[in-house]
Amino acid sequence: MDVNRDDTDSVDDSSMDVISTTSPSSRLSRSRLAVRPSFSSALKLEAIGTDNQALLSSNEKLNYNQMCQIVTTNPKVLSLLFNNRTMATTDTDSLAASMVKVAKEINSTVLMFEGLLNLEFEKASKTETADVNLRGNSLFTKCMDQFIQNYSTNYLKSVLGKPLSELLSNEDIDLEVDRSRIKFTVDEEKIDAAVKDHMENLKEHTSKFLSAITDPQAVQNLPFEAKFSAYMISKLCSVHNFTQDRIPMIGSFMILRLFNPAIVQPDIRNILPPTTKVSAAHHRNLVLISKVIQNLSNQMEFGVKEEYMTPMNEFIEQHQQVVNDYLNSVCISSTEYDNMRGEMQQNILEATRIKQVITSSIDLTNEAMNIQFIIEKNAPKMKTLQEGAAAELESFLSRLPTITPDISQPVTSPTSDEQYESDDKGYIKLLEKAKAGSYEDLEAMQLLALRGKDAQGRPVVVLTEDRIRKEDLDRVILFIVKKLDKVVEGDYVVIWCVNNTSNQQRPGISWLLNVYRSLARKYKKNLKRFYMIHPSFMFKLLIKCFRPFVSEKFWKKLVMADRVNDIFKDGVIEKENIPLAPNVLGYDYVLGSSSEHNNLIPVFQNDLTTIMKRPDHEGQEIPIVLKDCFENITKHITTQGLFRISGAVAEVQKLKLLYNNGDNVDLEHSDVHTVASLTKLFFREMPEPLLRYELYDPFVNVFSEFDTFKKDNEDNEEHGDFSISNHMYVDGLITLLNKLPKFNYLITKKLFHLLHYAQKKSDVNMMTSRNLAIVFGPNILRSRNDTPMMALRDNGLVVRVIETMITEYAEVFKN
Repeated sequence: MDVNRDDTDSVDDSSMDVISTTSPSSRLSRSRLAVRPSFSSALKLEAIGTDNQALLSSNEKLNYNQMCQIVTTNPKVLSLLFNNRTMATTDTDSLAASMVKVAKEINSTVLMFEGLLNLEFEKASKTETADVNLRGNSLFTKCMDQFIQNYSTNYLKSVLGKPLSELLSNEDIDLEVDRSRIKFTVDEEKIDAAVKDHMENLKEHTSKFLSAITDPQAVQNLPFEAKFSAYMISKLCSVHNFTQDRIPMIGSFMILRLFNPAIVQPDIRNILPPTTKVSAAHHRNLVLISKVIQNLSNQMEFGVKEEYMTPMNEFIEQHQQVVNDYLNSVCISSTEYDNMRGEMQQNILEATRIKQVITSSIDLTNEAMNIQFIIEKNAPKMKTLQEGAAAELESFLSRLPTITPDISQPVTSPTSDEQYESDDKGYIKLLEKAKAGSYEDLEAMQLLALRGKDAQGRPVVVLTEDRIRKEDLDRVILFIVKKLDKVVEGDYVVIWCVNNTSNQQRPGISWLLNVYRSLARKYKKNLKRFYMIHPSFMFKLLIKCFRPFVSEKFWKKLVMADRVNDIFKDGVIEKENIPLAPNVLGYDYVLGSSSEHNNLIPVFQNDLTTIMKRPDHEGQEIPIVLKDCFENITKHITTQGLFRISGAVAEVQKLKLLYNNGDNVDLEHSDVHTVASLTKLFFREMPEPLLRYELYDPFVNVFSEFDTFKKDNEDNEEHGDFSISNHMYVDGLITLLNKLPKFNYLITKKLFHLLHYAQKKSDVNMMTSRNLAIVFGPNILRSRNDTPMMALRDNGLVVRVIETMITEYAEVFKN
């Protein structure tokens, strides 16, 4: 595998003139101004290139330090991995995560990005139009996303924290400018006024985000790897005659890959405190802001595709030069580029030859093994896809180490200098420290929870791994101790939801060993079963690292479960007693697992009598989904905007799928607005409304008839005072409710018990009885022959019916 190729053209940096603002109304030119030069993906790295060539031409076995150096800096190996389009998405994700991790430790990140960017541009140069928009799911974009998620979070917090806080702290801020999404009125004039007002709000908040991003201090603090990548994009645009596309391409990288994901999903990207929830309304606000910023970076105005955003084109024109200047300023200079190359190559060789940082760390060795495992798994296809690569790849693979984890070295914590003692005396000190700590944020994340009991009445502890953040690893140990110290005095069972993710937040083997060694003997002695759900093949291999340090009794208690239902096969725990997080249950569907309950009738869009005949509903008074939702909402009854703020649509649909298939869902892992939206969806999708079609007119007439009677007699002294209060309608409502079928009545009673409780907390959740009635009225009381005119005519009466049932709950349902 020859890496010292001399056919690389030199790049003249003088061709990289700064581009002035292009009119955003014009489409960017994608034509070629000259014949494209030949530009090899080989990197001009004298020291690294020579060392790689020596390693690859030798017949000696490679160690993991050498392998990681080659994989992250050698052009041919990078090309093999980049061009293997048949690699499974999960493999590409896992490969990218491991490559970024080892590259960061051996100082080869920027060279890896340089090689992958070369490949991106080479691919684009073979087409008639430039297509290096960095929107795809290539190895480069996945590596860059992993780098941003794991090494740029603090930077993004410092830049975006203030504008995010100003927006999210006020639930009343509305930036919606799409008329079709404005639902509070049908009056055209009111919609026009709302759009105009929201447009000004959108401009104001977008300006705040732009100011934060383009601030000179933010530019100065930008991670070097991002500055370097921006420089390489600029440089390669000149080489490949994409000159007119240079600013948009840098913008696509900086905004699309770095800033916009953090703006749109600040909670998922860990930009916000873990207890902070982003409502669906604010999520939409952030999406609109990101659209404007993205168009600015692309030098594009809004057009027919998103016509409702076209009023923002004036804003784009006003701020275009500011964004262009910013995108020019984020690139390192060619002098900086030249000066750092020699030092960087020496740092790589020092890390791999002298310090041997990969094999000195258990976690990094495991990452290296993961890279090797994925390459070997995909090698047969890579040999056929890349002509001439078969023999070289075969030689490279034959000299890699055997995948057998070696952890004979001392284990140290990657996150703390403090080493917890494993004896009981050390545990007492650990417990004292744990009791003194505060863990409200970890508690709110539901990463460790007691969820029911097994068949023998033993408590079941559920650990959801993907909730653990690396910066919290030491605190998680203390949290576990504080939470479980009393629980483990007796027998107990653990379910560890690994979830087979490639998330870099995943704790390493050394951390797991530290947890094991830190805990007192009672944790190990009283543990009766330890289930691991969704472990990958590589994880199963790595978990064997524990064997030299763990009692043989432990392995008899361990159960590896590829599917959720596998944990119920030994009869120790029962499915109906143990709810699991939606993402854990949903991963079975990602794996293509066929549900054991696919013959069940759905609970959504079905009549109540049929639903209650499902085997899993035996003995239930109401559908399980409503029972779970009501219980969850009751716990979070003081949440502001309850039932009014919409939940995430994708999450609502996931929950719907899980309940339709009979999964036992732990809704504590879901946002309460999502749960409330699921509740409303159930009622909205009922084939016949909860209060029945045939009772629509009688319910409405309870109020219309009394109102008519009052109006006709209000001046008649003979009939006395007609200041009719709500209680005068109660008898009519009771009569109609008693006509409901059994399950309709039971659901109605429990629903209004919840709504009555919610309105009592209206000083906190801002949901009065009237607000709740407005939300639920159309969902549970509607006419069979419903028309817009009828809905408009009867809306006031429907709201009064529901509001009275909420406020007078005790009287209406006293029997």
